[in-house]
Amino acid sequence: MSEKRFLVVDDSPTVRKLVRKLAKLCDAETCEASNGLEAITLLEDNPNVFSLILLDINMPELDGLETLDLIKQNAETEDIPVLIVTQESESEKIVQAISAGAAGYIAKPFGSDAFLRKVNSLLALSTCQS
Repeated sequence: MSEKRFLVVDDSPTVRKLVRKLAKLCDAETCEASNGLEAITLLEDNPNVFSLILLDINMPELDGLETLDLIKQNAETEDIPVLIVTQESESEKIVQAISAGAAGYIAKPFGSDAFLRKVNSLLALSTCQS
């Protein structure tokens, strides 16, 4: 896959808008979901189009940890790197997410430099592993 496409899963329209702007700096397109249920539906319908998933932990209906579990249980989506985007800092939830297969996390609020460094390193790692 030469085209970069990010799935942004966050219940905050402000965060989704920020990530959409920052993704453009990575020459990436974005697709958005406001909760885990929407994200799982998008992934089931389009399992091979996303190069990265940016996933909030605290969301209604299906939280980030439950969503991450479903992503990692699906053979078609398990290899997509997942970056946890959260207001949690060094919390038990971040540890649980990393243990469940998240590739890393970035704490809100984040600046463009931190976002670009984290995203570019994850994309480079996933490219090397495929």
